[in-house]
Amino acid sequence: MKNGMSNQYLDFWSKRPLPDYPQIPDIPVTVIASIKKYENPSLLFFVDEAREIWGELHTNWANKFPQGRIVLTDKSYHFPQNDEPERVVQEILALNARTYQGARERR
Repeated sequence: MKNGMSNQYLDFWSKRPLPDYPQIPDIPVTVIASIKKYENPSLLFFVDEAREIWGELHTNWANKFPQGRIVLTDKSYHFPQNDEPERVVQEILALNARTYQGARERR
């Protein structure tokens, strides 16, 4: 960042190793993404077709992880933890269960 904007955002999405972070190990990963459609979209990003593409991109990205899981929601906007806190808690508990199960199987 000392030379300006970092490419870490792009590295993150392409799953390239980040310069300052270790490689993500083969662990359970859950991606929660909103595909909520907007009644009067103010930006191209919010039109129905763009929301569908957004869901496809997140699905493809999550599926690249060996233990990836995608959760698409049409009830939340950008912050599902604010709009659907119960769902986020449910997914965290499920992720913990998957992690615990995997650890037991490796023993």
